[in-house]
Amino acid sequence: MYVLFAVVCAYLGYLWGRHVVQSTSLSTADANRRESSIEETTDENVEADREQIQSLLESIRELTNAMGEDVGRHSTTLEEVTATLHSAGEIPSSAILEATTRILEANKDLQTDLANARAEIATQREQLGAMATQALTDPLTGLDNRRSLDQELKRQVARVNRHGSHVCVVMIDLDHFKKVNDRFGHLIGDELLRTVSGLIKRVMRDGDFVARYGGEEFACILPNTSLEDSQIPAERIRCEIAAHSMKVGNANVSPTVSIGISECTAGDTVEQFVHRADQALYAAKGSGRNCCSFHNGQRIWQIEMGILHPAKMDQHADMSGVTA
Repeated sequence: MYVLFAVVCAYLGYLWGRHVVQSTSLSTADANRRESSIEETTDENVEADREQIQSLLESIRELTNAMGEDVGRHSTTLEEVTATLHSAGEIPSSAILEATTRILEANKDLQTDLANARAEIATQREQLGAMATQALTDPLTGLDNRRSLDQELKRQVARVNRHGSHVCVVMIDLDHFKKVNDRFGHLIGDELLRTVSGLIKRVMRDGDFVARYGGEEFACILPNTSLEDSQIPAERIRCEIAAHSMKVGNANVSPTVSIGISECTAGDTVEQFVHRADQALYAAKGSGRNCCSFHNGQRIWQIEMGILHPAKMDQHADMSGVTA
């Protein structure tokens, strides 16, 4: 009975060791896949970020290689034990007990090594994720940045061209922002940008994408939204900002924005899609600012108190004299 019990223990230990080897191989492959996915999201245009990320990736590769070596040693130990048992003929109980002990010790050592390696990989993976997020975030406003916006625009345009779904882009420009900087200084200008970005974010739906386009410009992508339906959130943004006032010393800063909208159509490139919204934005500025205009593919219309009017500056007008 004792011998039988020992044989069962040895066999179970052998099976457990094989299970650990297989599951560890899967974990290593999964870590490599995630590593590759994160590496694709890094910013190749920022040398410092790239060097840091490459360093972290090298650390992960070293860890996964070490895990592979640990698994290899464990597999070798199991094979040696199995060969010993098979070559022993009639197996004495002492040999079985020794084999069981070696297997259990090998399992314990491997589990410890793998647990340490997994913890280190998880830490490195979190650092990579944080760096990838930082590379796609505007540090002043906390919104997505231009790089992130460009990626989302490509995804949305590709989706429209594949499935024919609706998506609109809303370009938002803060009126007379240079005057605020000149009069109150750049710190107040930065505070105004943060305030406006918060107001935009507050009135948008959870599924909408909001980014800082650059300078005093912002952009919103509205998935599953037609050109007609996009006018409602655009006007909501304009009214929310126009109703806000920021106290600066004894003066009040009352910001307004000009807004241009376009809808992506089948066959559009990202440049064509955004260019129509830009033209609508310039028309809104040329119409006196603090208003919304949209480009329907043929001409630009201005929204005034919920009523549509042909914009004073349409797509054929000269935009060179329009200033921020």
